[in-house]
Amino acid sequence: MKPPSIALRVGLFAFVALVLLAVLTISFSKGLSLGKSARELILETSNAGGMKEQAGVLLGGLKVGVVQEMSIGSDGKTVELRLKIQKDFVIRRDARFAIEQSGFLGDQHVAIYPASLTAEALADGARVRCEEPFNLQDAAKAATGFIQKVDQTARKLNELVDRIDRTVLHENTLSNLNLTLANFRLLSERTLQIADRVDTVIATNTPPLSTAVTNLMRFAENLERLGSNVNAAVAENRDELSSALQHMDDASKAIKSIAEDLESGEGIAGSLLKDAEMQAAWRSTVLNLSVLSSNLARYGILHKPRAPKPDSSKSDFGRGASNLKR
Repeated sequence: MKPPSIALRVGLFAFVALVLLAVLTISFSKGLSLGKSARELILETSNAGGMKEQAGVLLGGLKVGVVQEMSIGSDGKTVELRLKIQKDFVIRRDARFAIEQSGFLGDQHVAIYPASLTAEALADGARVRCEEPFNLQDAAKAATGFIQKVDQTARKLNELVDRIDRTVLHENTLSNLNLTLANFRLLSERTLQIADRVDTVIATNTPPLSTAVTNLMRFAENLERLGSNVNAAVAENRDELSSALQHMDDASKAIKSIAEDLESGEGIAGSLLKDAEMQAAWRSTVLNLSVLSSNLARYGILHKPRAPKPDSSKSDFGRGASNLKR
């Protein structure tokens, strides 16, 4: 029997190599080792960033699966990532899923961060929420906006410093400020001098002040005692005071009634005030009493008038009339 030729050997070796290459390709395309079962998880996110299919799924830095498929969600707003994860690794419901990047410019992957060991394990086909990846462009835009705001703030600060330099740090302003400080210093010195004088006055007049305060306290005590006595007197003579006030009220009413009678012309006094004839008679009576009192004062009560002469009767009558008029 002839040994196999070199061509046959080379062909057999190439066939085996192709088969192994195919197996390895299929294995790496699924992201799993041959003979190991896997479970499927569906991640929902609003932005997948630069995620690609066959990207790795890392749990604590260890690759436990791959991103098998990417598609748009049924609502048209979210992106769904179908993960193939080995069943040997238990992923619990409270775990956190995030799309991260390997290094600064490396490929993106799905990172799983476990939270606890008591939560329920995720079943095959479960849907979980995934955090959005870090977007360098958005960060650059935000940084650009922040830089612009910082620039605007710096400009405003420069304007403020310029205004302060023109107004506050002006030569006239500084001169006025120095003058104000000097006046304030002088005022404080005078205030200290006045305080020293007041202290000296108080120190030298401490006994009189103490005596005055003592007298004032005694006066207050006496005044309080007097108030207490007055209150006691009022309390003891409450009925008498009430009766006196009642009598005064009655007297005022009687005086008011008399005044009303006088005003209306009732009674003798009212007639004197209102009746003209009574007023004339009263004036005549008063005049006669005046003449009588004058004669009594001049001649006495025992004076006997002389008999009138016949020739001078008229003159005596006239003199008596004049006396009556007086």
